[in-house]
Amino acid sequence: MNRTESEGRAEEHALAVLEFPRVLERIAEYATSEPGRADVLALRPWRELVAVQEALAAANEMVGLVLRLERWSPPPIPDVGRLVKTVGVEGAVLDVDQLSSLLQLLRASRMVRADLRKFPEDLTRLAGLADRMVRLPDVESKLDRSLDPNGGLADAASPELGRLRKSLRGSRSALVRRLERYVRQLPERLQVPDGSVTLRAGRYCVPVRREGTSLVGGIVHDESATHRTIFVEPPEAIEAMNRIAELERAEVREIDRVLRELSELLRPQAEALAETLHALARADSLNARARYALAHGGTRPVVTTADCLPGHVAYRAVEARHPLLETGGEPVVPFHLDLQPDERVLLISGPNAGGKTVLLKAVGLLSVMAQSGIIPPVGEGTHFPLYRSFYAIIGDEQSIQASLSTFSAQVEGLRHILEESDRDSLILVDELGGNTDPAEGGALAAAVLLRLAGQGGLSVVTTHLGELKDLAIHETSIVNASLQFDSEAMRPTFRLVRDRPGRSYALEIAGRLGLPEDVLSAARSRLTSGERRIEALLRDLEEREEEV
Repeated sequence: MNRTESEGRAEEHALAVLEFPRVLERIAEYATSEPGRADVLALRPWRELVAVQEALAAANEMVGLVLRLERWSPPPIPDVGRLVKTVGVEGAVLDVDQLSSLLQLLRASRMVRADLRKFPEDLTRLAGLADRMVRLPDVESKLDRSLDPNGGLADAASPELGRLRKSLRGSRSALVRRLERYVRQLPERLQVPDGSVTLRAGRYCVPVRREGTSLVGGIVHDESATHRTIFVEPPEAIEAMNRIAELERAEVREIDRVLRELSELLRPQAEALAETLHALARADSLNARARYALAHGGTRPVVTTADCLPGHVAYRAVEARHPLLETGGEPVVPFHLDLQPDERVLLISGPNAGGKTVLLKAVGLLSVMAQSGIIPPVGEGTHFPLYRSFYAIIGDEQSIQASLSTFSAQVEGLRHILEESDRDSLILVDELGGNTDPAEGGALAAAVLLRLAGQGGLSVVTTHLGELKDLAIHETSIVNASLQFDSEAMRPTFRLVRDRPGRSYALEIAGRLGLPEDVLSAARSRLTSGERRIEALLRDLEEREEEV
């Protein structure tokens, strides 16, 4: 596997464990068409700065359009991806339903094109998108005249079709009147109560009692379920019915000719129609992203490359929220995070169920969303670096098939990260050094963190290992952080605190859950002097903060 394939596989893995597909599903719910929904679901992070900036700017312009045009949204866009390919096939004849779908495409193109061009000075990218949408007023008008809204071709599709149908209607009406008179003139013993002229096998017939077969003559086309009634085409109706059948065949020939003519009319526009469909899908995708941003208070972040900065990393998230929690209906505690160019590792510690993994995923998702052209749920002033690769080791990634434990799987993932990541990488690792002996796991984790800090990029890591918290004291490139915990109520507040490691609260929580005091005392006595000193220091800091 070459480096490009490996990076692509690592990125898809990262997007999966971050639950980016779930985020896209939520955003796609705002689309009004299947092509727009498909465009949203296909979004992936761009690696080129210009592409990211253009995608975010286009999404931001759509926010402006939605606000200006009172929550604008595109009309229905037909899912005609395969059909626009068929149009270009020489000799292909489209049926009425297919032509109706293409008429719907042309109508949507005309309407969306006009809306996107209403503010060309301000919304330049949307105006550019509109230029990709075909405008064929003559073709649209021809299709509109030719297609019946209730299905089939309209009489106005061609003069000959109109003439044939007029003749057909007259001939059918005349024949029905003639057969109705015929039924009334039959002997009463042969008449069927409430019987009327009906169609059988495409021919007009009259109902007659079976015993009248020889008297009536003609052609029997059907019989009733009881076999007591037959449906007969009388001799005097045969010639008129044959004339109607000729007109019907002529109508079919003319319909085929008109369908072929309309297909040929569209054939030169096959490529333009395909481009129009793509542009309309993108417009609906932008509409979905804009509505998502408005619904969740998103603001366009600034995205720049590390080359534009005095160092390799500069990161600022303002009023940032996890996008999946945002759609869950529960109140979300936003976080604010500033990292200077020389701060390359954010080490998050604290108790279980304190929100560390949620924060880890939020950091990754917000950058992935921004680079995919999605305005994430962040506040004004948010500034993200451009990442050209994403790596994530989150959760239990053991593999029974590959005979890998959780620890082994983590080490395997770390090996790939250390080999492939660079200063343009975003690396997310949950519970680094866990699931093995704490002493050796801590030593390994410390070495990994120092290596990542030296390689550049941004690494966000969660841990329970106490010795890792000391690294930030000696290494300016590593920053301690924790999620605030209410020590009185013994519950997390989910507020991010920078430059302070988090306490595990393991013994306090165990005490609250009823573990015997003698067991807790024995546990405390087993803590090293360094661990006790750190816990005491952090406890003292919390108490002083509460007093202040």
